Amino acid sequence: MDNMKSKFIIILCVLCFTNVGCQKDITQEIDITPFVWEINSVKIGHTMHRIENQYYFNAESYKLIFQQDGNFQLNTSVNLAMGNFVIEQRGIIHFYGYQEITEVGGGNDTDKELLKLIPQVTSYKVKSQRLHLCGDHFEIVLKKNS
Repeated sequence: MDNMKSKFIIILCVLCFTNVGCQKDITQEIDITPFVWEINSVKIGHTMHRIENQYYFNAESYKLIFQQDGNFQLNTSVNLAMGNFVIEQRGIIHFYGYQEITEVGGGNDTDKELLKLIPQVTSYKVKSQRLHLCGDHFEIVLKKNS
C-alpha cells in the first residue's frame, strides 16, 4: 500500500510541476486592454518584490486599467497615477507620461520603482492568467482581475 501511495504522490507532483512550468504563451491571441490587471510582483535583476495588498489607500491600488482613449491608470499604494500607452503590435507596448496625479502622502519603495520602471516597459507576454510587462533587466507580473 505504501508503494502505491508513493507512486501516486510522485505522479501528482509531476503533473503539478508540468502544469506550472508550461504556461502557454497566448500573447498573440489576446487583447489585454479589456481586462483589469493587478500587480503580483516586480522583479529587477535577480531580486523579486512581492506586492502585499494591505494598508492601501484605495481598492484600485496596483491595478492596471486600460482606457479606450489610449490612457491607462495604475495607482500606487497611496496616490492616483495615470499615463498613456501605445500597443504597436501584440507583444510590443510603450507607456509614457506616467505620473502620480494626486499626492496623498509618500509612497513606499515599490511605488518609487514603478514610477521609474513603467516608462521603460517595451514588451509584454501573456501566459495563462498573467501579464508580464518587460524591460531591460526587469519584469512586472500582473494577474488578470476581471
